[in-house]
Amino acid sequence: MAQCCHCGARIENAGEGGSCSQCGKPLAAEAAPDTPVLQEANGNHFRMHRRLGVLDLRSGALVLLSAVALVATGLALFSKELGISGLKESLRGQRSGSRASQGRAAEPRQSLTPSTQAVQSLRPRSPVGSPSVGEAGSNGSPMSGELTLDLGNNVTMKLVFIPAGRFLMGSPSSESGRSDNEGPQHEVTITRPFYMGVFEVTQEQWKRVMGTKPWNGLQYATDGGSNAASYISWVQASEFCGKLSRKTGRTVRLPTEAEWEYACRAGSTARFCFGDSDDELGGYAWHGKNFWPWDSHRDTGEYHALPVGQKKPNAWGLYDMHGNVWEWCSDWYADSYADANSTDPSGPASGSCRVLRGGSWSRDPPHCRSASRNRRAPGGRADGIGFRLVVDLK
Repeated sequence: MAQCCHCGARIENAGEGGSCSQCGKPLAAEAAPDTPVLQEANGNHFRMHRRLGVLDLRSGALVLLSAVALVATGLALFSKELGISGLKESLRGQRSGSRASQGRAAEPRQSLTPSTQAVQSLRPRSPVGSPSVGEAGSNGSPMSGELTLDLGNNVTMKLVFIPAGRFLMGSPSSESGRSDNEGPQHEVTITRPFYMGVFEVTQEQWKRVMGTKPWNGLQYATDGGSNAASYISWVQASEFCGKLSRKTGRTVRLPTEAEWEYACRAGSTARFCFGDSDDELGGYAWHGKNFWPWDSHRDTGEYHALPVGQKKPNAWGLYDMHGNVWEWCSDWYADSYADANSTDPSGPASGSCRVLRGGSWSRDPPHCRSASRNRRAPGGRADGIGFRLVVDLK
């Protein structure tokens, strides 16, 4: 079959060189589908599309890479902007903090006059938190540093930071040597940290602040600069606190009974700060059984308060919390804790006696327990009575 290339008519049985029956012009034979001409054309078409496909893939890759580059550039610019903004905010915060700090003294770097300056050395702080019942904190030690008060004439007083926390106050009915006035045992929360004297107030410190010697010439007392001051009444101890407060510009006071027991225990729930054994008490305390009349002190006549800091401290670095001298607390005495507050208790509103804690050099182990309580009229004095100070944080 042939097709006229002029008029488009299809002519059957047309041979080479024939003419169109419609228009009379010469005819050209139709190529078979598998002729070389068509195969070449198809091959060229395939190669063309393959090249176009490669070009499409390359173009797509270039587009993708360009998009990634644009995104990365945008993120870099965004991060840079955030960094600049953060730096600006930080600088503004530092300037604000600096202005705020100029308006108030920061604890514990307070500025005092030269004559009353408190010299302080700080240990690294642990993260602040409230210890659980019977705990002293995550590492069993205070969470801040120390405070040293300058009393003048090279006489100082060292205090240690006591963290806020909770503890069980009093003793269980099963505790050996307990008295009824130590119950009911109850949980107490101390919400405000404070500084407490590492040692009981010494004779040297007392003389420097008060200029007197209440123990002078009395039985069971001797002069010695580092000996715990004795024959001190609650009234006299309070006067000492007031005078030292005016001298240092700090709030110096007697501890509450709850603060005293909390600091004495230093996380312990046992009879003593270290455990329950009377036999081990001698390592931490001057008391009746390691003092007199069962040892050599009976022959030397040393029946008096001893120098502070000769025994082991408790877990919070406080010495002589057991034994040596009874220590005054600020509370009026009550026969039980039945009506006591559970948060920052400060004792009854009135009474006839003030609280004493810790036992003394002449008393046996049960009186030196952490929960043991004693009392005396505010004006009462004795060879085994002294005190220890607390300083409030500003």
